[in-house]
Amino acid sequence: MHLRKKTSLFQSIDSLAPELAERLEAQSDLSCDHATVLFQQALLQLPNPRDTMTVSDKLDILIEQLRINIDRIDEYRGILHTRRHLAATPIFKGIPDFRQTRIAMLRANTLDELLPILEACRQRLSHY
Repeated sequence: MHLRKKTSLFQSIDSLAPELAERLEAQSDLSCDHATVLFQQALLQLPNPRDTMTVSDKLDILIEQLRINIDRIDEYRGILHTRRHLAATPIFKGIPDFRQTRIAMLRANTLDELLPILEACRQRLSHY
């Protein structure tokens, strides 16, 4: 393994799982395969962030993605790019009679039209 790649891998392991990093330091002549296996073990020990996120957190991320797309492109095309993903996301599963809300999401042309729809979804999901 190249020294630069190996150093980067070890630094990543150190930040993810310090106890695995200690094992790496004790075995300085690790092969590439062995280091990769230890790195995978470190990743498996981390909690999955999706398991700890609330529906409100997920909606905040969707809104942030919407704002990023609007800033990156422009309002109209950023919303076109994002709204089909918003309407299809599994976050909204479980909302009764969501069809009309999904249609409203797909018809929204401005951020001022779309944000109240998303906030209404947040309110409806907070009751479940």
